[in-house]
Amino acid sequence: MVWSASVEGKLLTDVGVKPGTSLDDWLRNQFFEQHCKRFHNRPFVWHRWDGRKDGFACPVNYHNLDHKRLETLTYSNVQDWITAQAAAAKSSQTGANPRLRAAQELQDKLKFILAGEPPYDISSAGSPSPSSPSAGTPTSTTASGSTSALS
Repeated sequence: MVWSASVEGKLLTDVGVKPGTSLDDWLRNQFFEQHCKRFHNRPFVWHRWDGRKDGFACPVNYHNLDHKRLETLTYSNVQDWITAQAAAAKSSQTGANPRLRAAQELQDKLKFILAGEPPYDISSAGSPSPSSPSAGTPTSTTASGSTSALS
């Protein structure tokens, strides 16, 4: 099969996405909820985001998440977003300052996770469940579609 817009559209339709929804929109707004339902609220793909619909978001495969990949997420991926938002804020783009603050807060929390600071230590025995925001792990999407950011 050769990848094309029609193949992408068919794959999205096959998982119940409304026609016209982009892959990016589905990943950002619907994938995690569907993934949680499919795996009985024990997701292995975590939704890392800053809590803003127009902010930083990325899926993270729990089984591949190690210290080095978490460092890359924190100091490369999120940092690149912070740099872009700082430039946007400097040029007075609408919404850039709140996106910048949200991304900086996310990066700070990821740094706590990397350092193993309570309550963000996700590798110790007795850690909160993967759906617990205080664990620094993914947040759940509720049936109503609302989500909460890493807190």
